[in-house]
Amino acid sequence: MCIRDREISETQINTNIPNFNYKMGVFSKLNNYFWPEDMGDVSSYLGNDDPGKLRKLKIYRAVALSLYIPLYIHSYFGMAGEYHYYVIAFTQWGLFITSLTLLSLLIGVNVDSRGTSGRLIHKLAFVLFETAWTSEVVITTVFWAILVVIAFKKVYEYNAVVIIFMIESHTLPLAMLAIDFYQNQMVFRKRHGFLVAIIPLLYAGMSILLAVKFGIHAYPILTWKDYTSLLYGGLVVLLFVLAFVAGYLIGERKHRRRTKLMETPVDVVTKEDDVSLIV
Repeated sequence: MCIRDREISETQINTNIPNFNYKMGVFSKLNNYFWPEDMGDVSSYLGNDDPGKLRKLKIYRAVALSLYIPLYIHSYFGMAGEYHYYVIAFTQWGLFITSLTLLSLLIGVNVDSRGTSGRLIHKLAFVLFETAWTSEVVITTVFWAILVVIAFKKVYEYNAVVIIFMIESHTLPLAMLAIDFYQNQMVFRKRHGFLVAIIPLLYAGMSILLAVKFGIHAYPILTWKDYTSLLYGGLVVLLFVLAFVAGYLIGERKHRRRTKLMETPVDVVTKEDDVSLIV
């Protein structure tokens, strides 16, 4: 083969490369959209820059996860034989997501971000926290503002185990996430709203299908048989948006305070000190 033929063949080969890169570039573009470079190391959001606070955070997450073991055992008895609620009740979805979030966060702060698997765990933990926080705010708010009245109207039908579980499952998960949120450096990303919406949309689709096709529903306010369900459904959607916005605002406030502290010199001289030095 002459040099000219070799150049032509190499050119033909190179013309096929952009197509391959374009196909692979779709994932790169999605990654860059949800995880832009200005975020820096994703793992830094999961923990705390202060070694002492990070150590306490790790201990807290281990303790919180251990509490989920008796909580899940309690949920088995709290179902009172109605085990289909493990699937049709969003409260149970929230319990699972929150426990998975705490586990991924605990693993995430101990995994090196330089490896592909480590970065994947960090990103998963990040989105899981956003999803768990948003879901649990909605679950807790809807239960104590609306459903608790309906639930305790039938309190005579429940035993103490069921009542205690109802209180636990609609209180502890959000409390655990709030304590973790207070200690970590999480900052919600606006673009992650699309990712956070995946779980609620999956549940909404399943809930509507079961209610319309089989007449099975977990909540009396969401039977999907009248306009009341649409009104409550719209309210729940609004609460999801507000919960995510609340998480975003909390994270941004924490980030601004942290940035301000990092930019403030340790040996700042006050105005009083300046006057004393002049005198």
